[in-house]
Amino acid sequence: MKSMDLYLGSAPFNGSQLCKSEDPELFFPEDYNHRLSVNKAKAVCQSCPLTTACLEYAMSDSSLDGVWGGTTPQDRKNLRRRKRALL
Repeated sequence: MKSMDLYLGSAPFNGSQLCKSEDPELFFPEDYNHRLSVNKAKAVCQSCPLTTACLEYAMSDSSLDGVWGGTTPQDRKNLRRRKRALL
């Protein structure tokens, strides 16, 4: 699992991402079926000016765990599957 520290250091962002000021554990829930915690993380993403860039970053690395660009690992897996189906 890549941690938030690795992300903040390697993602192509300028430091204005809202997750930077949040507890990283919010974005790495133990149980993605626990909708309340996942929705809290996604709410931060929805307000962030870098959601699209974050999602693009996460989509490029299927090994990333956590909520990125307002998506869970399963959300991104589903998006990749839909994208392949359209090609």
